[in-house]
Amino acid sequence: CLQVKEQTNYLAATMLINILIGQTGLTVQAAGFKCEAFETLATGWEKLHEEQNLSGVAEWLRALPKPVGILCCIDSMAYEVIRLSRERRLLVPDRIAVCGVDNRLWICNLANPAITSIPLDGAAAGRGAIRLLVRMIRRRYRPQAPVYIPPLPLEARGSTDVYSFADAEVVRVIRYIRDHANVPISVEDVLAQSFISRRGLEIRYKEATGETLQRSIWRAHTERAKQLLLESQLSIAEVADQAGFSSHAVFNVRFQRETGTSPTKFRRRELRKPR
Repeated sequence: CLQVKEQTNYLAATMLINILIGQTGLTVQAAGFKCEAFETLATGWEKLHEEQNLSGVAEWLRALPKPVGILCCIDSMAYEVIRLSRERRLLVPDRIAVCGVDNRLWICNLANPAITSIPLDGAAAGRGAIRLLVRMIRRRYRPQAPVYIPPLPLEARGSTDVYSFADAEVVRVIRYIRDHANVPISVEDVLAQSFISRRGLEIRYKEATGETLQRSIWRAHTERAKQLLLESQLSIAEVADQAGFSSHAVFNVRFQRETGTSPTKFRRRELRKPR
């Protein structure tokens, strides 16, 4: 996390980052881990990328205990963190996993590896700002606390493509299942990617993840379907096809078992939730 020093033009941004750092720290600490924040001397967004600031970031990265996950305030700073890590032979994501904010595709896809990012819901922020302004004008209402707009679902990419399993074979299988969530795959397809016996892989996989190979396959397809239902205008049949289900009927049955509701009801319920 990066904290911008207070100047009049950047006061609102500074307050927001302070809030995010505080909330992130509490969440991480509640899970039993330590959270550190890099406090930059930069006095504005454009100064974050100056060499004086980046040299401080580089030293901070070097001193952090590894492995570590870093949440950057903007995608361009996540790009710099990845570049600085590579220059110092700190592997991303194996030693340093990096996540940005804003999901600027031209930045995220330019990095190597590509940057995982949190998309901001600008449309919801705009609607919320209009509603709040109307309340303030009509009722002379003054909000007593910040109004939070939840972000859109995380866009996972290579900068966080790391799994906390010591078994490299299990990690390879997990990645295969995830990367093929958009096409129909079977347990046999997964086994074809492994160098060990079916029984041996199933035992090792269950011990590491707590679930069977088939369960992981269905879950990966379902998560892909959820993403498409919320982020696209595709029909239910098109979602079923692009989420790797063999048919519309199979999709409806599996989705109901995984989520407790139908795809149509899930989309309607989630899209109606206030942001």
